[in-house]
Amino acid sequence: MIYGDELYIPDISVFRRSGAAQASMDIADAVMLVEIVSEDYRRKDVIDRPRVYAEAGVPWFMRVEFRRRVPTIVLHELIDGEYRPALACAAGTKFDMAEPFPFSIDPGELLDD
Repeated sequence: MIYGDELYIPDISVFRRSGAAQASMDIADAVMLVEIVSEDYRRKDVIDRPRVYAEAGVPWFMRVEFRRRVPTIVLHELIDGEYRPALACAAGTKFDMAEPFPFSIDPGELLDD
């Protein structure tokens, strides 16, 4: 995904249109971008990339984390140029979002035991 002169590769991307047969997509077409936080890239996943995505006007951002093997999901909505948490939950509870599309999961299902 291109923004300015930079190439960004989120862990999961949801776009308004198909990207079939394209090497990259314009960030302006992104509906939601998802980062799965890794210890090696924690600052990028938690601070840097969400800042860039908000600056680009991506309406929704989701972060998935595994702290001490407890998965959590946080959905953020872009409001006044900043992401604000819209929904959050950890393993053992149901993450049940309606926007930008219906999706439901217990974050505990993300563990591969």
